[in-house]
Amino acid sequence: MYNYVFIIRRFLFVFTAFYWYELVSIQIGFFVLTTEFYCMYLIHARPFTSKSATLQEIFNELTIFFVSYHMICITDFVRDAGTKFGVGYSLIFTVGVNIFVGISNVLFGAVR
Repeated sequence: MYNYVFIIRRFLFVFTAFYWYELVSIQIGFFVLTTEFYCMYLIHARPFTSKSATLQEIFNELTIFFVSYHMICITDFVRDAGTKFGVGYSLIFTVGVNIFVGISNVLFGAVR
């Protein structure tokens, strides 16, 4: 079931980007909703056999969820350039934490 949900989510993302290219607010809103539902699916269904893979995937999706909220603040919804600047640093920090956790998991897995 996980593969189907994954493919449907990707298809919906491409669909919104292709057909609603002028409606950025709808694209971002739809992306936030699909990411939220996908996170709920991962937490409820736990589609992976190992606990560490499930936790890593949940962490990655929650990071994508936070990044999608950053996208709202980077668009024209927020007019203040200083706020956008601060959101940009927050976005860089969020992605940096995700990269650090991912690399740490790979290194700890290699050492084990």
